[in-house]
Amino acid sequence: IVNTSSALGCFGAPNSAAYIIAKAALLGLTRAASLDNADRNIRVNTLAPVAVTPLSASYFAKVLPHVDQTRLDAGNVTPAVLYLLSEECSLNGETIAVGGGRMARIFTATAPGYRPGKLEAEEIPDHLDQIMSTEGFEILRSSAEQYRFL
Repeated sequence: IVNTSSALGCFGAPNSAAYIIAKAALLGLTRAASLDNADRNIRVNTLAPVAVTPLSASYFAKVLPHVDQTRLDAGNVTPAVLYLLSEECSLNGETIAVGGGRMARIFTATAPGYRPGKLEAEEIPDHLDQIMSTEGFEILRSSAEQYRFL
C-alpha cells in the first residue's frame, strides 16, 4: 500500500491547515497499518511527492519562483511508486520524499533529552538546550520504544 502525503503534511506551511491535517493523518495511518500488518506480507508506506500539477503550479510560482519547475514533472515520481509497490521493496511504515531527481527518507525521531527523574516546571528553561538537542537521536519503530528513555 502506498499512501500519498505531502511535504506540507510532514513539515507544515502557513495558511494550509486543512490540507496539512489531512496529509499528516496519512503519516499516522501508515505507521499504524504497517504495525498492524507486520506479521503479514503487507507493506504500507507513504510517498511525499514534490511535483508540479495543475493545483500546485501557482504555489510553486508564488512561493518558490527560483525552483526549476521542469525538474518537478509528476512523471519523475513514478519510479518511486513502482519500487514501493514491488516485491523487492523491504520498506514498511516509512515516508519517502521524491521529486526533482531526489528520493529521501522523511522521519520522526526522538532524542534522550533531559531526565531529572522528577520534572519541575521551574527547571525547564535552564535545560531547554538539552531538551531540544538532536544529539543521539533515534528513529523509533513504534511509540512503545520511547519508554526505554524513561
